[in-house]
Amino acid sequence: AGKSTLIRCINMLEAPTSGSVIVNGTDLTTLSKSDLRKARKDIGMIFQHFNLLSSRTVYDNVAFPLELQGLSKSEIKERIT
Repeated sequence: AGKSTLIRCINMLEAPTSGSVIVNGTDLTTLSKSDLRKARKDIGMIFQHFNLLSSRTVYDNVAFPLELQGLSKSEIKERIT
């Protein structure tokens, strides 16, 4: 039905064959790779067969991508709780 393809286009994991992808007023199809990387930080996506880190708590699994972005522990706590 194209649901996965649509989601992949919204995150620009796949480029649409025509048209544009506008998220928060920005056309993602016109962005440079660097700008697209920045824009993706505001786009959340959970894959159907995602894997949680079994050695971490739910909180730690949610916090992990924020840690990778360089947020402080206090910023992470504020966003999650």
